[in-house]
Amino acid sequence: MRQTVITAVSVFLLAAALHAQVDSRWQYGIKAGLSASTNDASGNWPYRADFRTGLDAGAFLSWRFAFSASVSMEAHYVQNGHNGPNDWDPERSEGPPAAADFRIDYLSFPILVRLQMPVGKLPTYLLAGPYFNFKIAENAEVKKYYAANLEPFVFGGAIGFGHQWQVGARLAMFGEALYRHDFMKAFEYNGTKLNNRAFSILLGVKID
Repeated sequence: MRQTVITAVSVFLLAAALHAQVDSRWQYGIKAGLSASTNDASGNWPYRADFRTGLDAGAFLSWRFAFSASVSMEAHYVQNGHNGPNDWDPERSEGPPAAADFRIDYLSFPILVRLQMPVGKLPTYLLAGPYFNFKIAENAEVKKYYAANLEPFVFGGAIGFGHQWQVGARLAMFGEALYRHDFMKAFEYNGTKLNNRAFSILLGVKID
């Protein structure tokens, strides 16, 4: 299933990028940066969940359907999770296992509407839309204690903004700030549910 999704998305992005060469309504590019993520807990979760820094990288294809609006279809590799206590000992500590580094990796598919909102002469835009995350891996600590408690699919929403700088006839660079929040639980243990949320700072290039 996971390999099928990855293959289908790769073929779609490649075919669309080729089509974009002859249709100016389409743009494509890549983006990458850092993500600060944590988990919101509901229920009896006795430990803190501090922000952890991870990777967010992907490719996108956007279609301009109006002069100032477009929709961006994206595929990302994202690292979510949180930093837990460093002093948890399975021999002496009470409560559920608490990984010092609680990391879950996803293949994420955001579908974001982009609205141009210029600030002075700076091409600024707003982003908003849903994303669909498929779990592809977890780190060793999480896999040891919680492999059976992780959800294989998570749905959420994202909102943010960006700035774009034209550096050539068809080439542009941009920077984006994005907030993501799960609408579904990513993890459940004895009635305790954890949801991912994250802030991402991304840099990228786009070809018109």
